[in-house]
Amino acid sequence: MASVSAATMRKDVGAMRDDKGAMRKDAGAVENDCGEVCSGFRAIAEVLESRIEERA
Repeated sequence: MASVSAATMRKDVGAMRDDKGAMRKDAGAVENDCGEVCSGFRAIAEVLESRIEERA
């Protein structure tokens, strides 16, 4: 079995931390996108409600 150097392990751990940070950033972006979509649906609902009230 080949031994892994401490430097290689530190490099791998650093890469995993970078990946974790990137995933958190991506998750934040997805959450923001979902918030924008929800806001859009709320705006559409408000328009539809006002049009229904106008016709009533």
